[in-house]
This record gives sequence, structure tokens and C-alpha cells, in this order.
Amino acid sequence: MKTPWTLIATLALSLACACSKTSDTTDAKRSPRPPPSSSVAIPAALHVEVEVDGVAAPVIDAARLSATTADFSDDEHRAWRLTTLVGPAGSRPGVVINALGDKGLGLEMRPTAAPSDPAPVLSLNRRGEIVVELVAPDDPFPDFHGKGGRLNRPGDPLPRMANPTKLRVYLASAAPSASSLVGTANGGGAGNGGGAGAAGNAMAIKVTLAGGAPTTWTPDALAAVPRFTIHADGADKDVWSLREVAHQLVGPRARITGAIDADGTHARLTAKDWADAKKTPVLRINRRGMYKIQWVDKNGDVTGDDDVRDVRSIEVEAGD
Repeated sequence: MKTPWTLIATLALSLACACSKTSDTTDAKRSPRPPPSSSVAIPAALHVEVEVDGVAAPVIDAARLSATTADFSDDEHRAWRLTTLVGPAGSRPGVVINALGDKGLGLEMRPTAAPSDPAPVLSLNRRGEIVVELVAPDDPFPDFHGKGGRLNRPGDPLPRMANPTKLRVYLASAAPSASSLVGTANGGGAGNGGGAGAAGNAMAIKVTLAGGAPTTWTPDALAAVPRFTIHADGADKDVWSLREVAHQLVGPRARITGAIDADGTHARLTAKDWADAKKTPVLRINRRGMYKIQWVDKNGDVTGDDDVRDVRSIEVEAGD
């Protein structure tokens, strides 16, 4: 019996579709990434706001970078020292440069005068990627630069943050009474959830150390601990990692085990949560001068864990 033409047509169409899908899939898998530019070009849309001691300063844009000679460069990269871009204010003793990113994260850097110390820079590669980072002046672009995660390489040993949106420059000695300590990344103020007076209104936190004498953590003591930025309540907030606070104010193996609020409610922090690398317990001061404990993920976003408001007392184990 002869095969009906309709069946032959159907089989041919099915085979054609199958071949087409396989070819499309293969082509998609083999499609290379677009090659980088043949030169390091400054993105025309570059716009990084600058604030010096709470006052707006000239922005860093494409025109400004084009007119400024890079401090470091090779065939793949160009980098400008942040002290070059922000001027003399960035070279003062005790200065802090806080870079804020587009995902609400922050990177706090403290430039030093020693020429061999890591230098904070704004860097650009041939793919147009903008990064704020620390680089070694004698080898600013090592072979592994920007390749963390590939072939199990450890990546850059110095911190870096992509897509900066703002630089805040201030003296560390002024931080306890400045918006950089308790306000938002946009400068604080009542409308943004923080203000210059919040630190002055904050009380010391009572600290109960297991096996030791009670003590307190004052805003001045906390100001010596590095901070970073999270996104909470619709705005960017400066916070301390509670792990960093415990390590610097108590000891390298210390951990916080609990907190008590103004109503006497006792919240416990388990050893498992404390050691969870996927989230970080943070402490911040709100615009009313009250302390708050929250949990954030690696992107700086608040997690679903319970927070503790109006913290009055913290319990700590030294871990020795």
C-alpha cells in the first residue's frame, strides 16, 4: 500500500521542526559573548554624585573623567584614585570615603598616606564596567583581576563594588554627629529616615558579657567600627554588622546571643543564625536615636527574620 501524501508531509514537517530546534539550540549554545571594545571607553551615561562633609560637590561624569588623566592604566583597564577625583578633601588625615552602589550596598574606605598601601580607585574596563575598589599601587590589575569564581580562582583579595552611584567624603572624627553615621545614604534628614541629631539622642547600649562585668557601648565606641549600607523602609541606611561590632569591641571569637527591648522582651540569637553566611545581623540608629537589630542578605536587603526594635541591652559571649 502506498503511503498517503498527507502522512509523508506530516513526517517531513516533524523532521524539519526537530532539525530546526536542534540547530537553534546548538547555535544558541555556541553563540559567543559580544567582544569587548577595542579600547577602554568611558560610558556616556556615567554619573556618580559626590558629597563632601555633607555638602554636594561636582559629580563624576564622562566629561570629568575624560579630562582627568588616569592614575593607573593598561590595555584592559583605566583607574583613577578617588583622592584625585574628590580633591584635597579626600587626602585629609582620618578621612573616610563611603561609596554607595546601585543595590543599596556600601563600601567604606580610609585612604592612607603611605604610597605602597592599597589605594581606593574608580576603575573602568573594556566592557564598560565601572567599579569602586582598592588596588595595590605596584600591581593594580593582577592576572586574576575581576575573575573571582572562574575555574575556582579565589578572585580579587581586595574589596570591590560595581556600579557606584554616590561617594560620601567625611572625617571619621565627625562621624558620630554626622548623617553618615545614622542617616540614609542620601544624607539623612527627617524625610529620609535619619538625621544629624540622631546620634546625639542615642543612649549607650547596656552589654552583659557572659562571665564578665556589665559594660556599655556608646555611639562614640560604635563609630570606630566600620559601617556599610543596606536598603530598608524604602531608603538606604548606614548600619554596623553585629559580628564586626562583637569582634572589635569584645574579641575575635565573640558572638551576640540575645537582645532585650524597652518592653523587656528577650530575643535570642542562635549560634546557627550567627554563623549563617547567607545573612548578617546588623545594628542601626533610627532618627529618634533608638537602636534596631535587623537581618540582611548578601544584597543588603532586609530578610524575613524578626527584628528587635528599641534595643536597650545586648548579651554577648566572649568565645574564648
